[in-house]
Order: sequence, then C-alpha cells, then structure tokens
Amino acid sequence: MASKHVNSTPKIISKAQLNDWDFVFLINNPVTAIVSKMIIEAYGIPQENVVAVSVRKTDTSLIDKYAIDLGVRWSDRILIKLLSDFPVSRRVLRPLNRKKKNFILFTAWAYGESSSTPCVARLLSSQYCQDLCYIEEGQQAYRDINIGPNKNKKKTYLDDEDRLNHREIYKFDSPAFFGILPEAFPLIPKDKRFILSNYDDIKKNYRPLLKGVKIIALTCAERRLQTNQWEPMLQKLVDMMPDGGVIKLHPSLSFNHDKRRKIELILTAIAPHSIQLCPDDAIIELEMLHEKKTLLGPLTSLKKYAEAFGSTFKDVELY
Repeated sequence: MASKHVNSTPKIISKAQLNDWDFVFLINNPVTAIVSKMIIEAYGIPQENVVAVSVRKTDTSLIDKYAIDLGVRWSDRILIKLLSDFPVSRRVLRPLNRKKKNFILFTAWAYGESSSTPCVARLLSSQYCQDLCYIEEGQQAYRDINIGPNKNKKKTYLDDEDRLNHREIYKFDSPAFFGILPEAFPLIPKDKRFILSNYDDIKKNYRPLLKGVKIIALTCAERRLQTNQWEPMLQKLVDMMPDGGVIKLHPSLSFNHDKRRKIELILTAIAPHSIQLCPDDAIIELEMLHEKKTLLGPLTSLKKYAEAFGSTFKDVELY
C-alpha cells in the first residue's frame, strides 16, 4: 500500500511485493540514493528485499550498508574496448543470479558498459530481471527527453549541453519513473510518472553534518577547468564568503585522494579558518531539509532542490 506522500502505487511495485521480488537500485549519486530511500519508505519495501549497487563509489548507506561494490580493475577497460566484454555487469549479476530470485532494476540512466557502470541491457537480459524502473538523478530528469533509442544520434556534439540532450537516457521502456519534484520527466506520460513527497521519511534517516553552517559553496566538475585554474576558482568562492562556510567539492575532485589533497593545500593558503572543506559524506539536498542554506556555485540541479526546500541558490560563473 502506498503512503499518503505518493500519488499512487505502480502496478509493477504491487506485483513485485506480491511475488516477493527483490528491488535492485543502481546508486550513482546522492539524489538517486535519496529517491531510492523514498521509494522504499513510501511503499513499505522490506529491507531484506533491497539490494544497492554502488556506482562510481557512491555512498549507499542511506538505503543499504551491504552494497554490491563494482570496484575498479585495470583490466576492465581492455576487456570492454577490445573484446566488447561485460566485466562490470558480471560483478553485478553474479550475486543476483546466485540468489536465484526475481528482481526489478531501478536506474537513472540506460547505461552502457564502462569501467564505472554496468550495461543496463545486460542486466535486463538476466532471467531473474522482471522489469526496469527509472529514478530521478538530478538535472537530466528535467530535460526534454523521451523514451526510446535516439534516432538522431550524433558522433560529435557542439558542447556538453548538446551531448546530454542527445544521450539515450531512457533507451528502454518502463512502467514507472520516480521523481521528487512535479517537474521531473516532462515528456514522460503522466500515467508512468510517480512523484514522491515523503520528505519526513528521508529526513529521519539522515543526521545533518552542517548544522549552523549557512553558506555552502560548490565547485564545478574537474573537466571544466585546467589544473592551474583551481586556485582562481576557489578564490572566487572564498571572496563571496566573508562570514565563512564550507566548500563542497564536485565528486570528480573529491574521489581522488591526490586531487583532494591539492585542493586542501590551496584552500589553506588562501582562505581564513572560517572556511573549510565540506565533509564528503554530507548530502546537500538533505542538509537543506533540516536547515535553510545559501548555496553558491555553477548552475546545477541543486538550484531546483534549493528552491523547493526553502533555501537560496546564487549562480556563480566558475568557468
């Protein structure tokens, strides 16, 4: 039975619960972790039926501390590129097939095989996979993207925006798309869209790490800048934080120990003690549920969440 914080229960969820299927979530960022947890809570899915898969080393403790970790192996790129093999997908399917239990797959994108993502088509080909559901990931959930393969696929793109708009995000059809804001999935039929609003469920499962911190600055992705541009980027953010605060690193900078250390050294040299790096495990979307914040940084999906949760977002050009 659905909670009062969801518009209805998808038939596929009811069918899965009736038949005791597992619910397998590919978690690739904090938003997918949040949406997954809201699904679990809204529909009363038993914890023993939940399987989390950590994509790109994303923390999955919000929904399941015993996640399938894809790991990183030097041989993956060779196997994928030269042999068109599926080593990452095998690491997901091995424990699932061992259980010999039917499951539904939840994912933000119809990933292809890469060194950091399993191939969704490969996972769907498992005899135990019964269906596919999409979950909101962030910015791409608000793009004008239809279901199905891209018939106008390009080999080259004008820029990142053009590339993202032409990706086959929802390549395979699905009976359900789960989001947390009404504007999510604008081109998806309304009968397939399920908007969750059980924020209290997710709030009680997260202990805020930034209580009392009013200003949170956000860096851009590493690909946007050359290494010698890191200091000017940080200096621009520091100059906008006269009363202190924290700087949240983009995952492309925080996941690599050497890059994070270099950022720390730069910040120590240019910033007052009132400005610190944000803890990597702080989830900004959930911090805003506990306390209003002011966010500074390049335009991201956090702008939508800030507005929805009563916080403020100030767009800053960093590249």
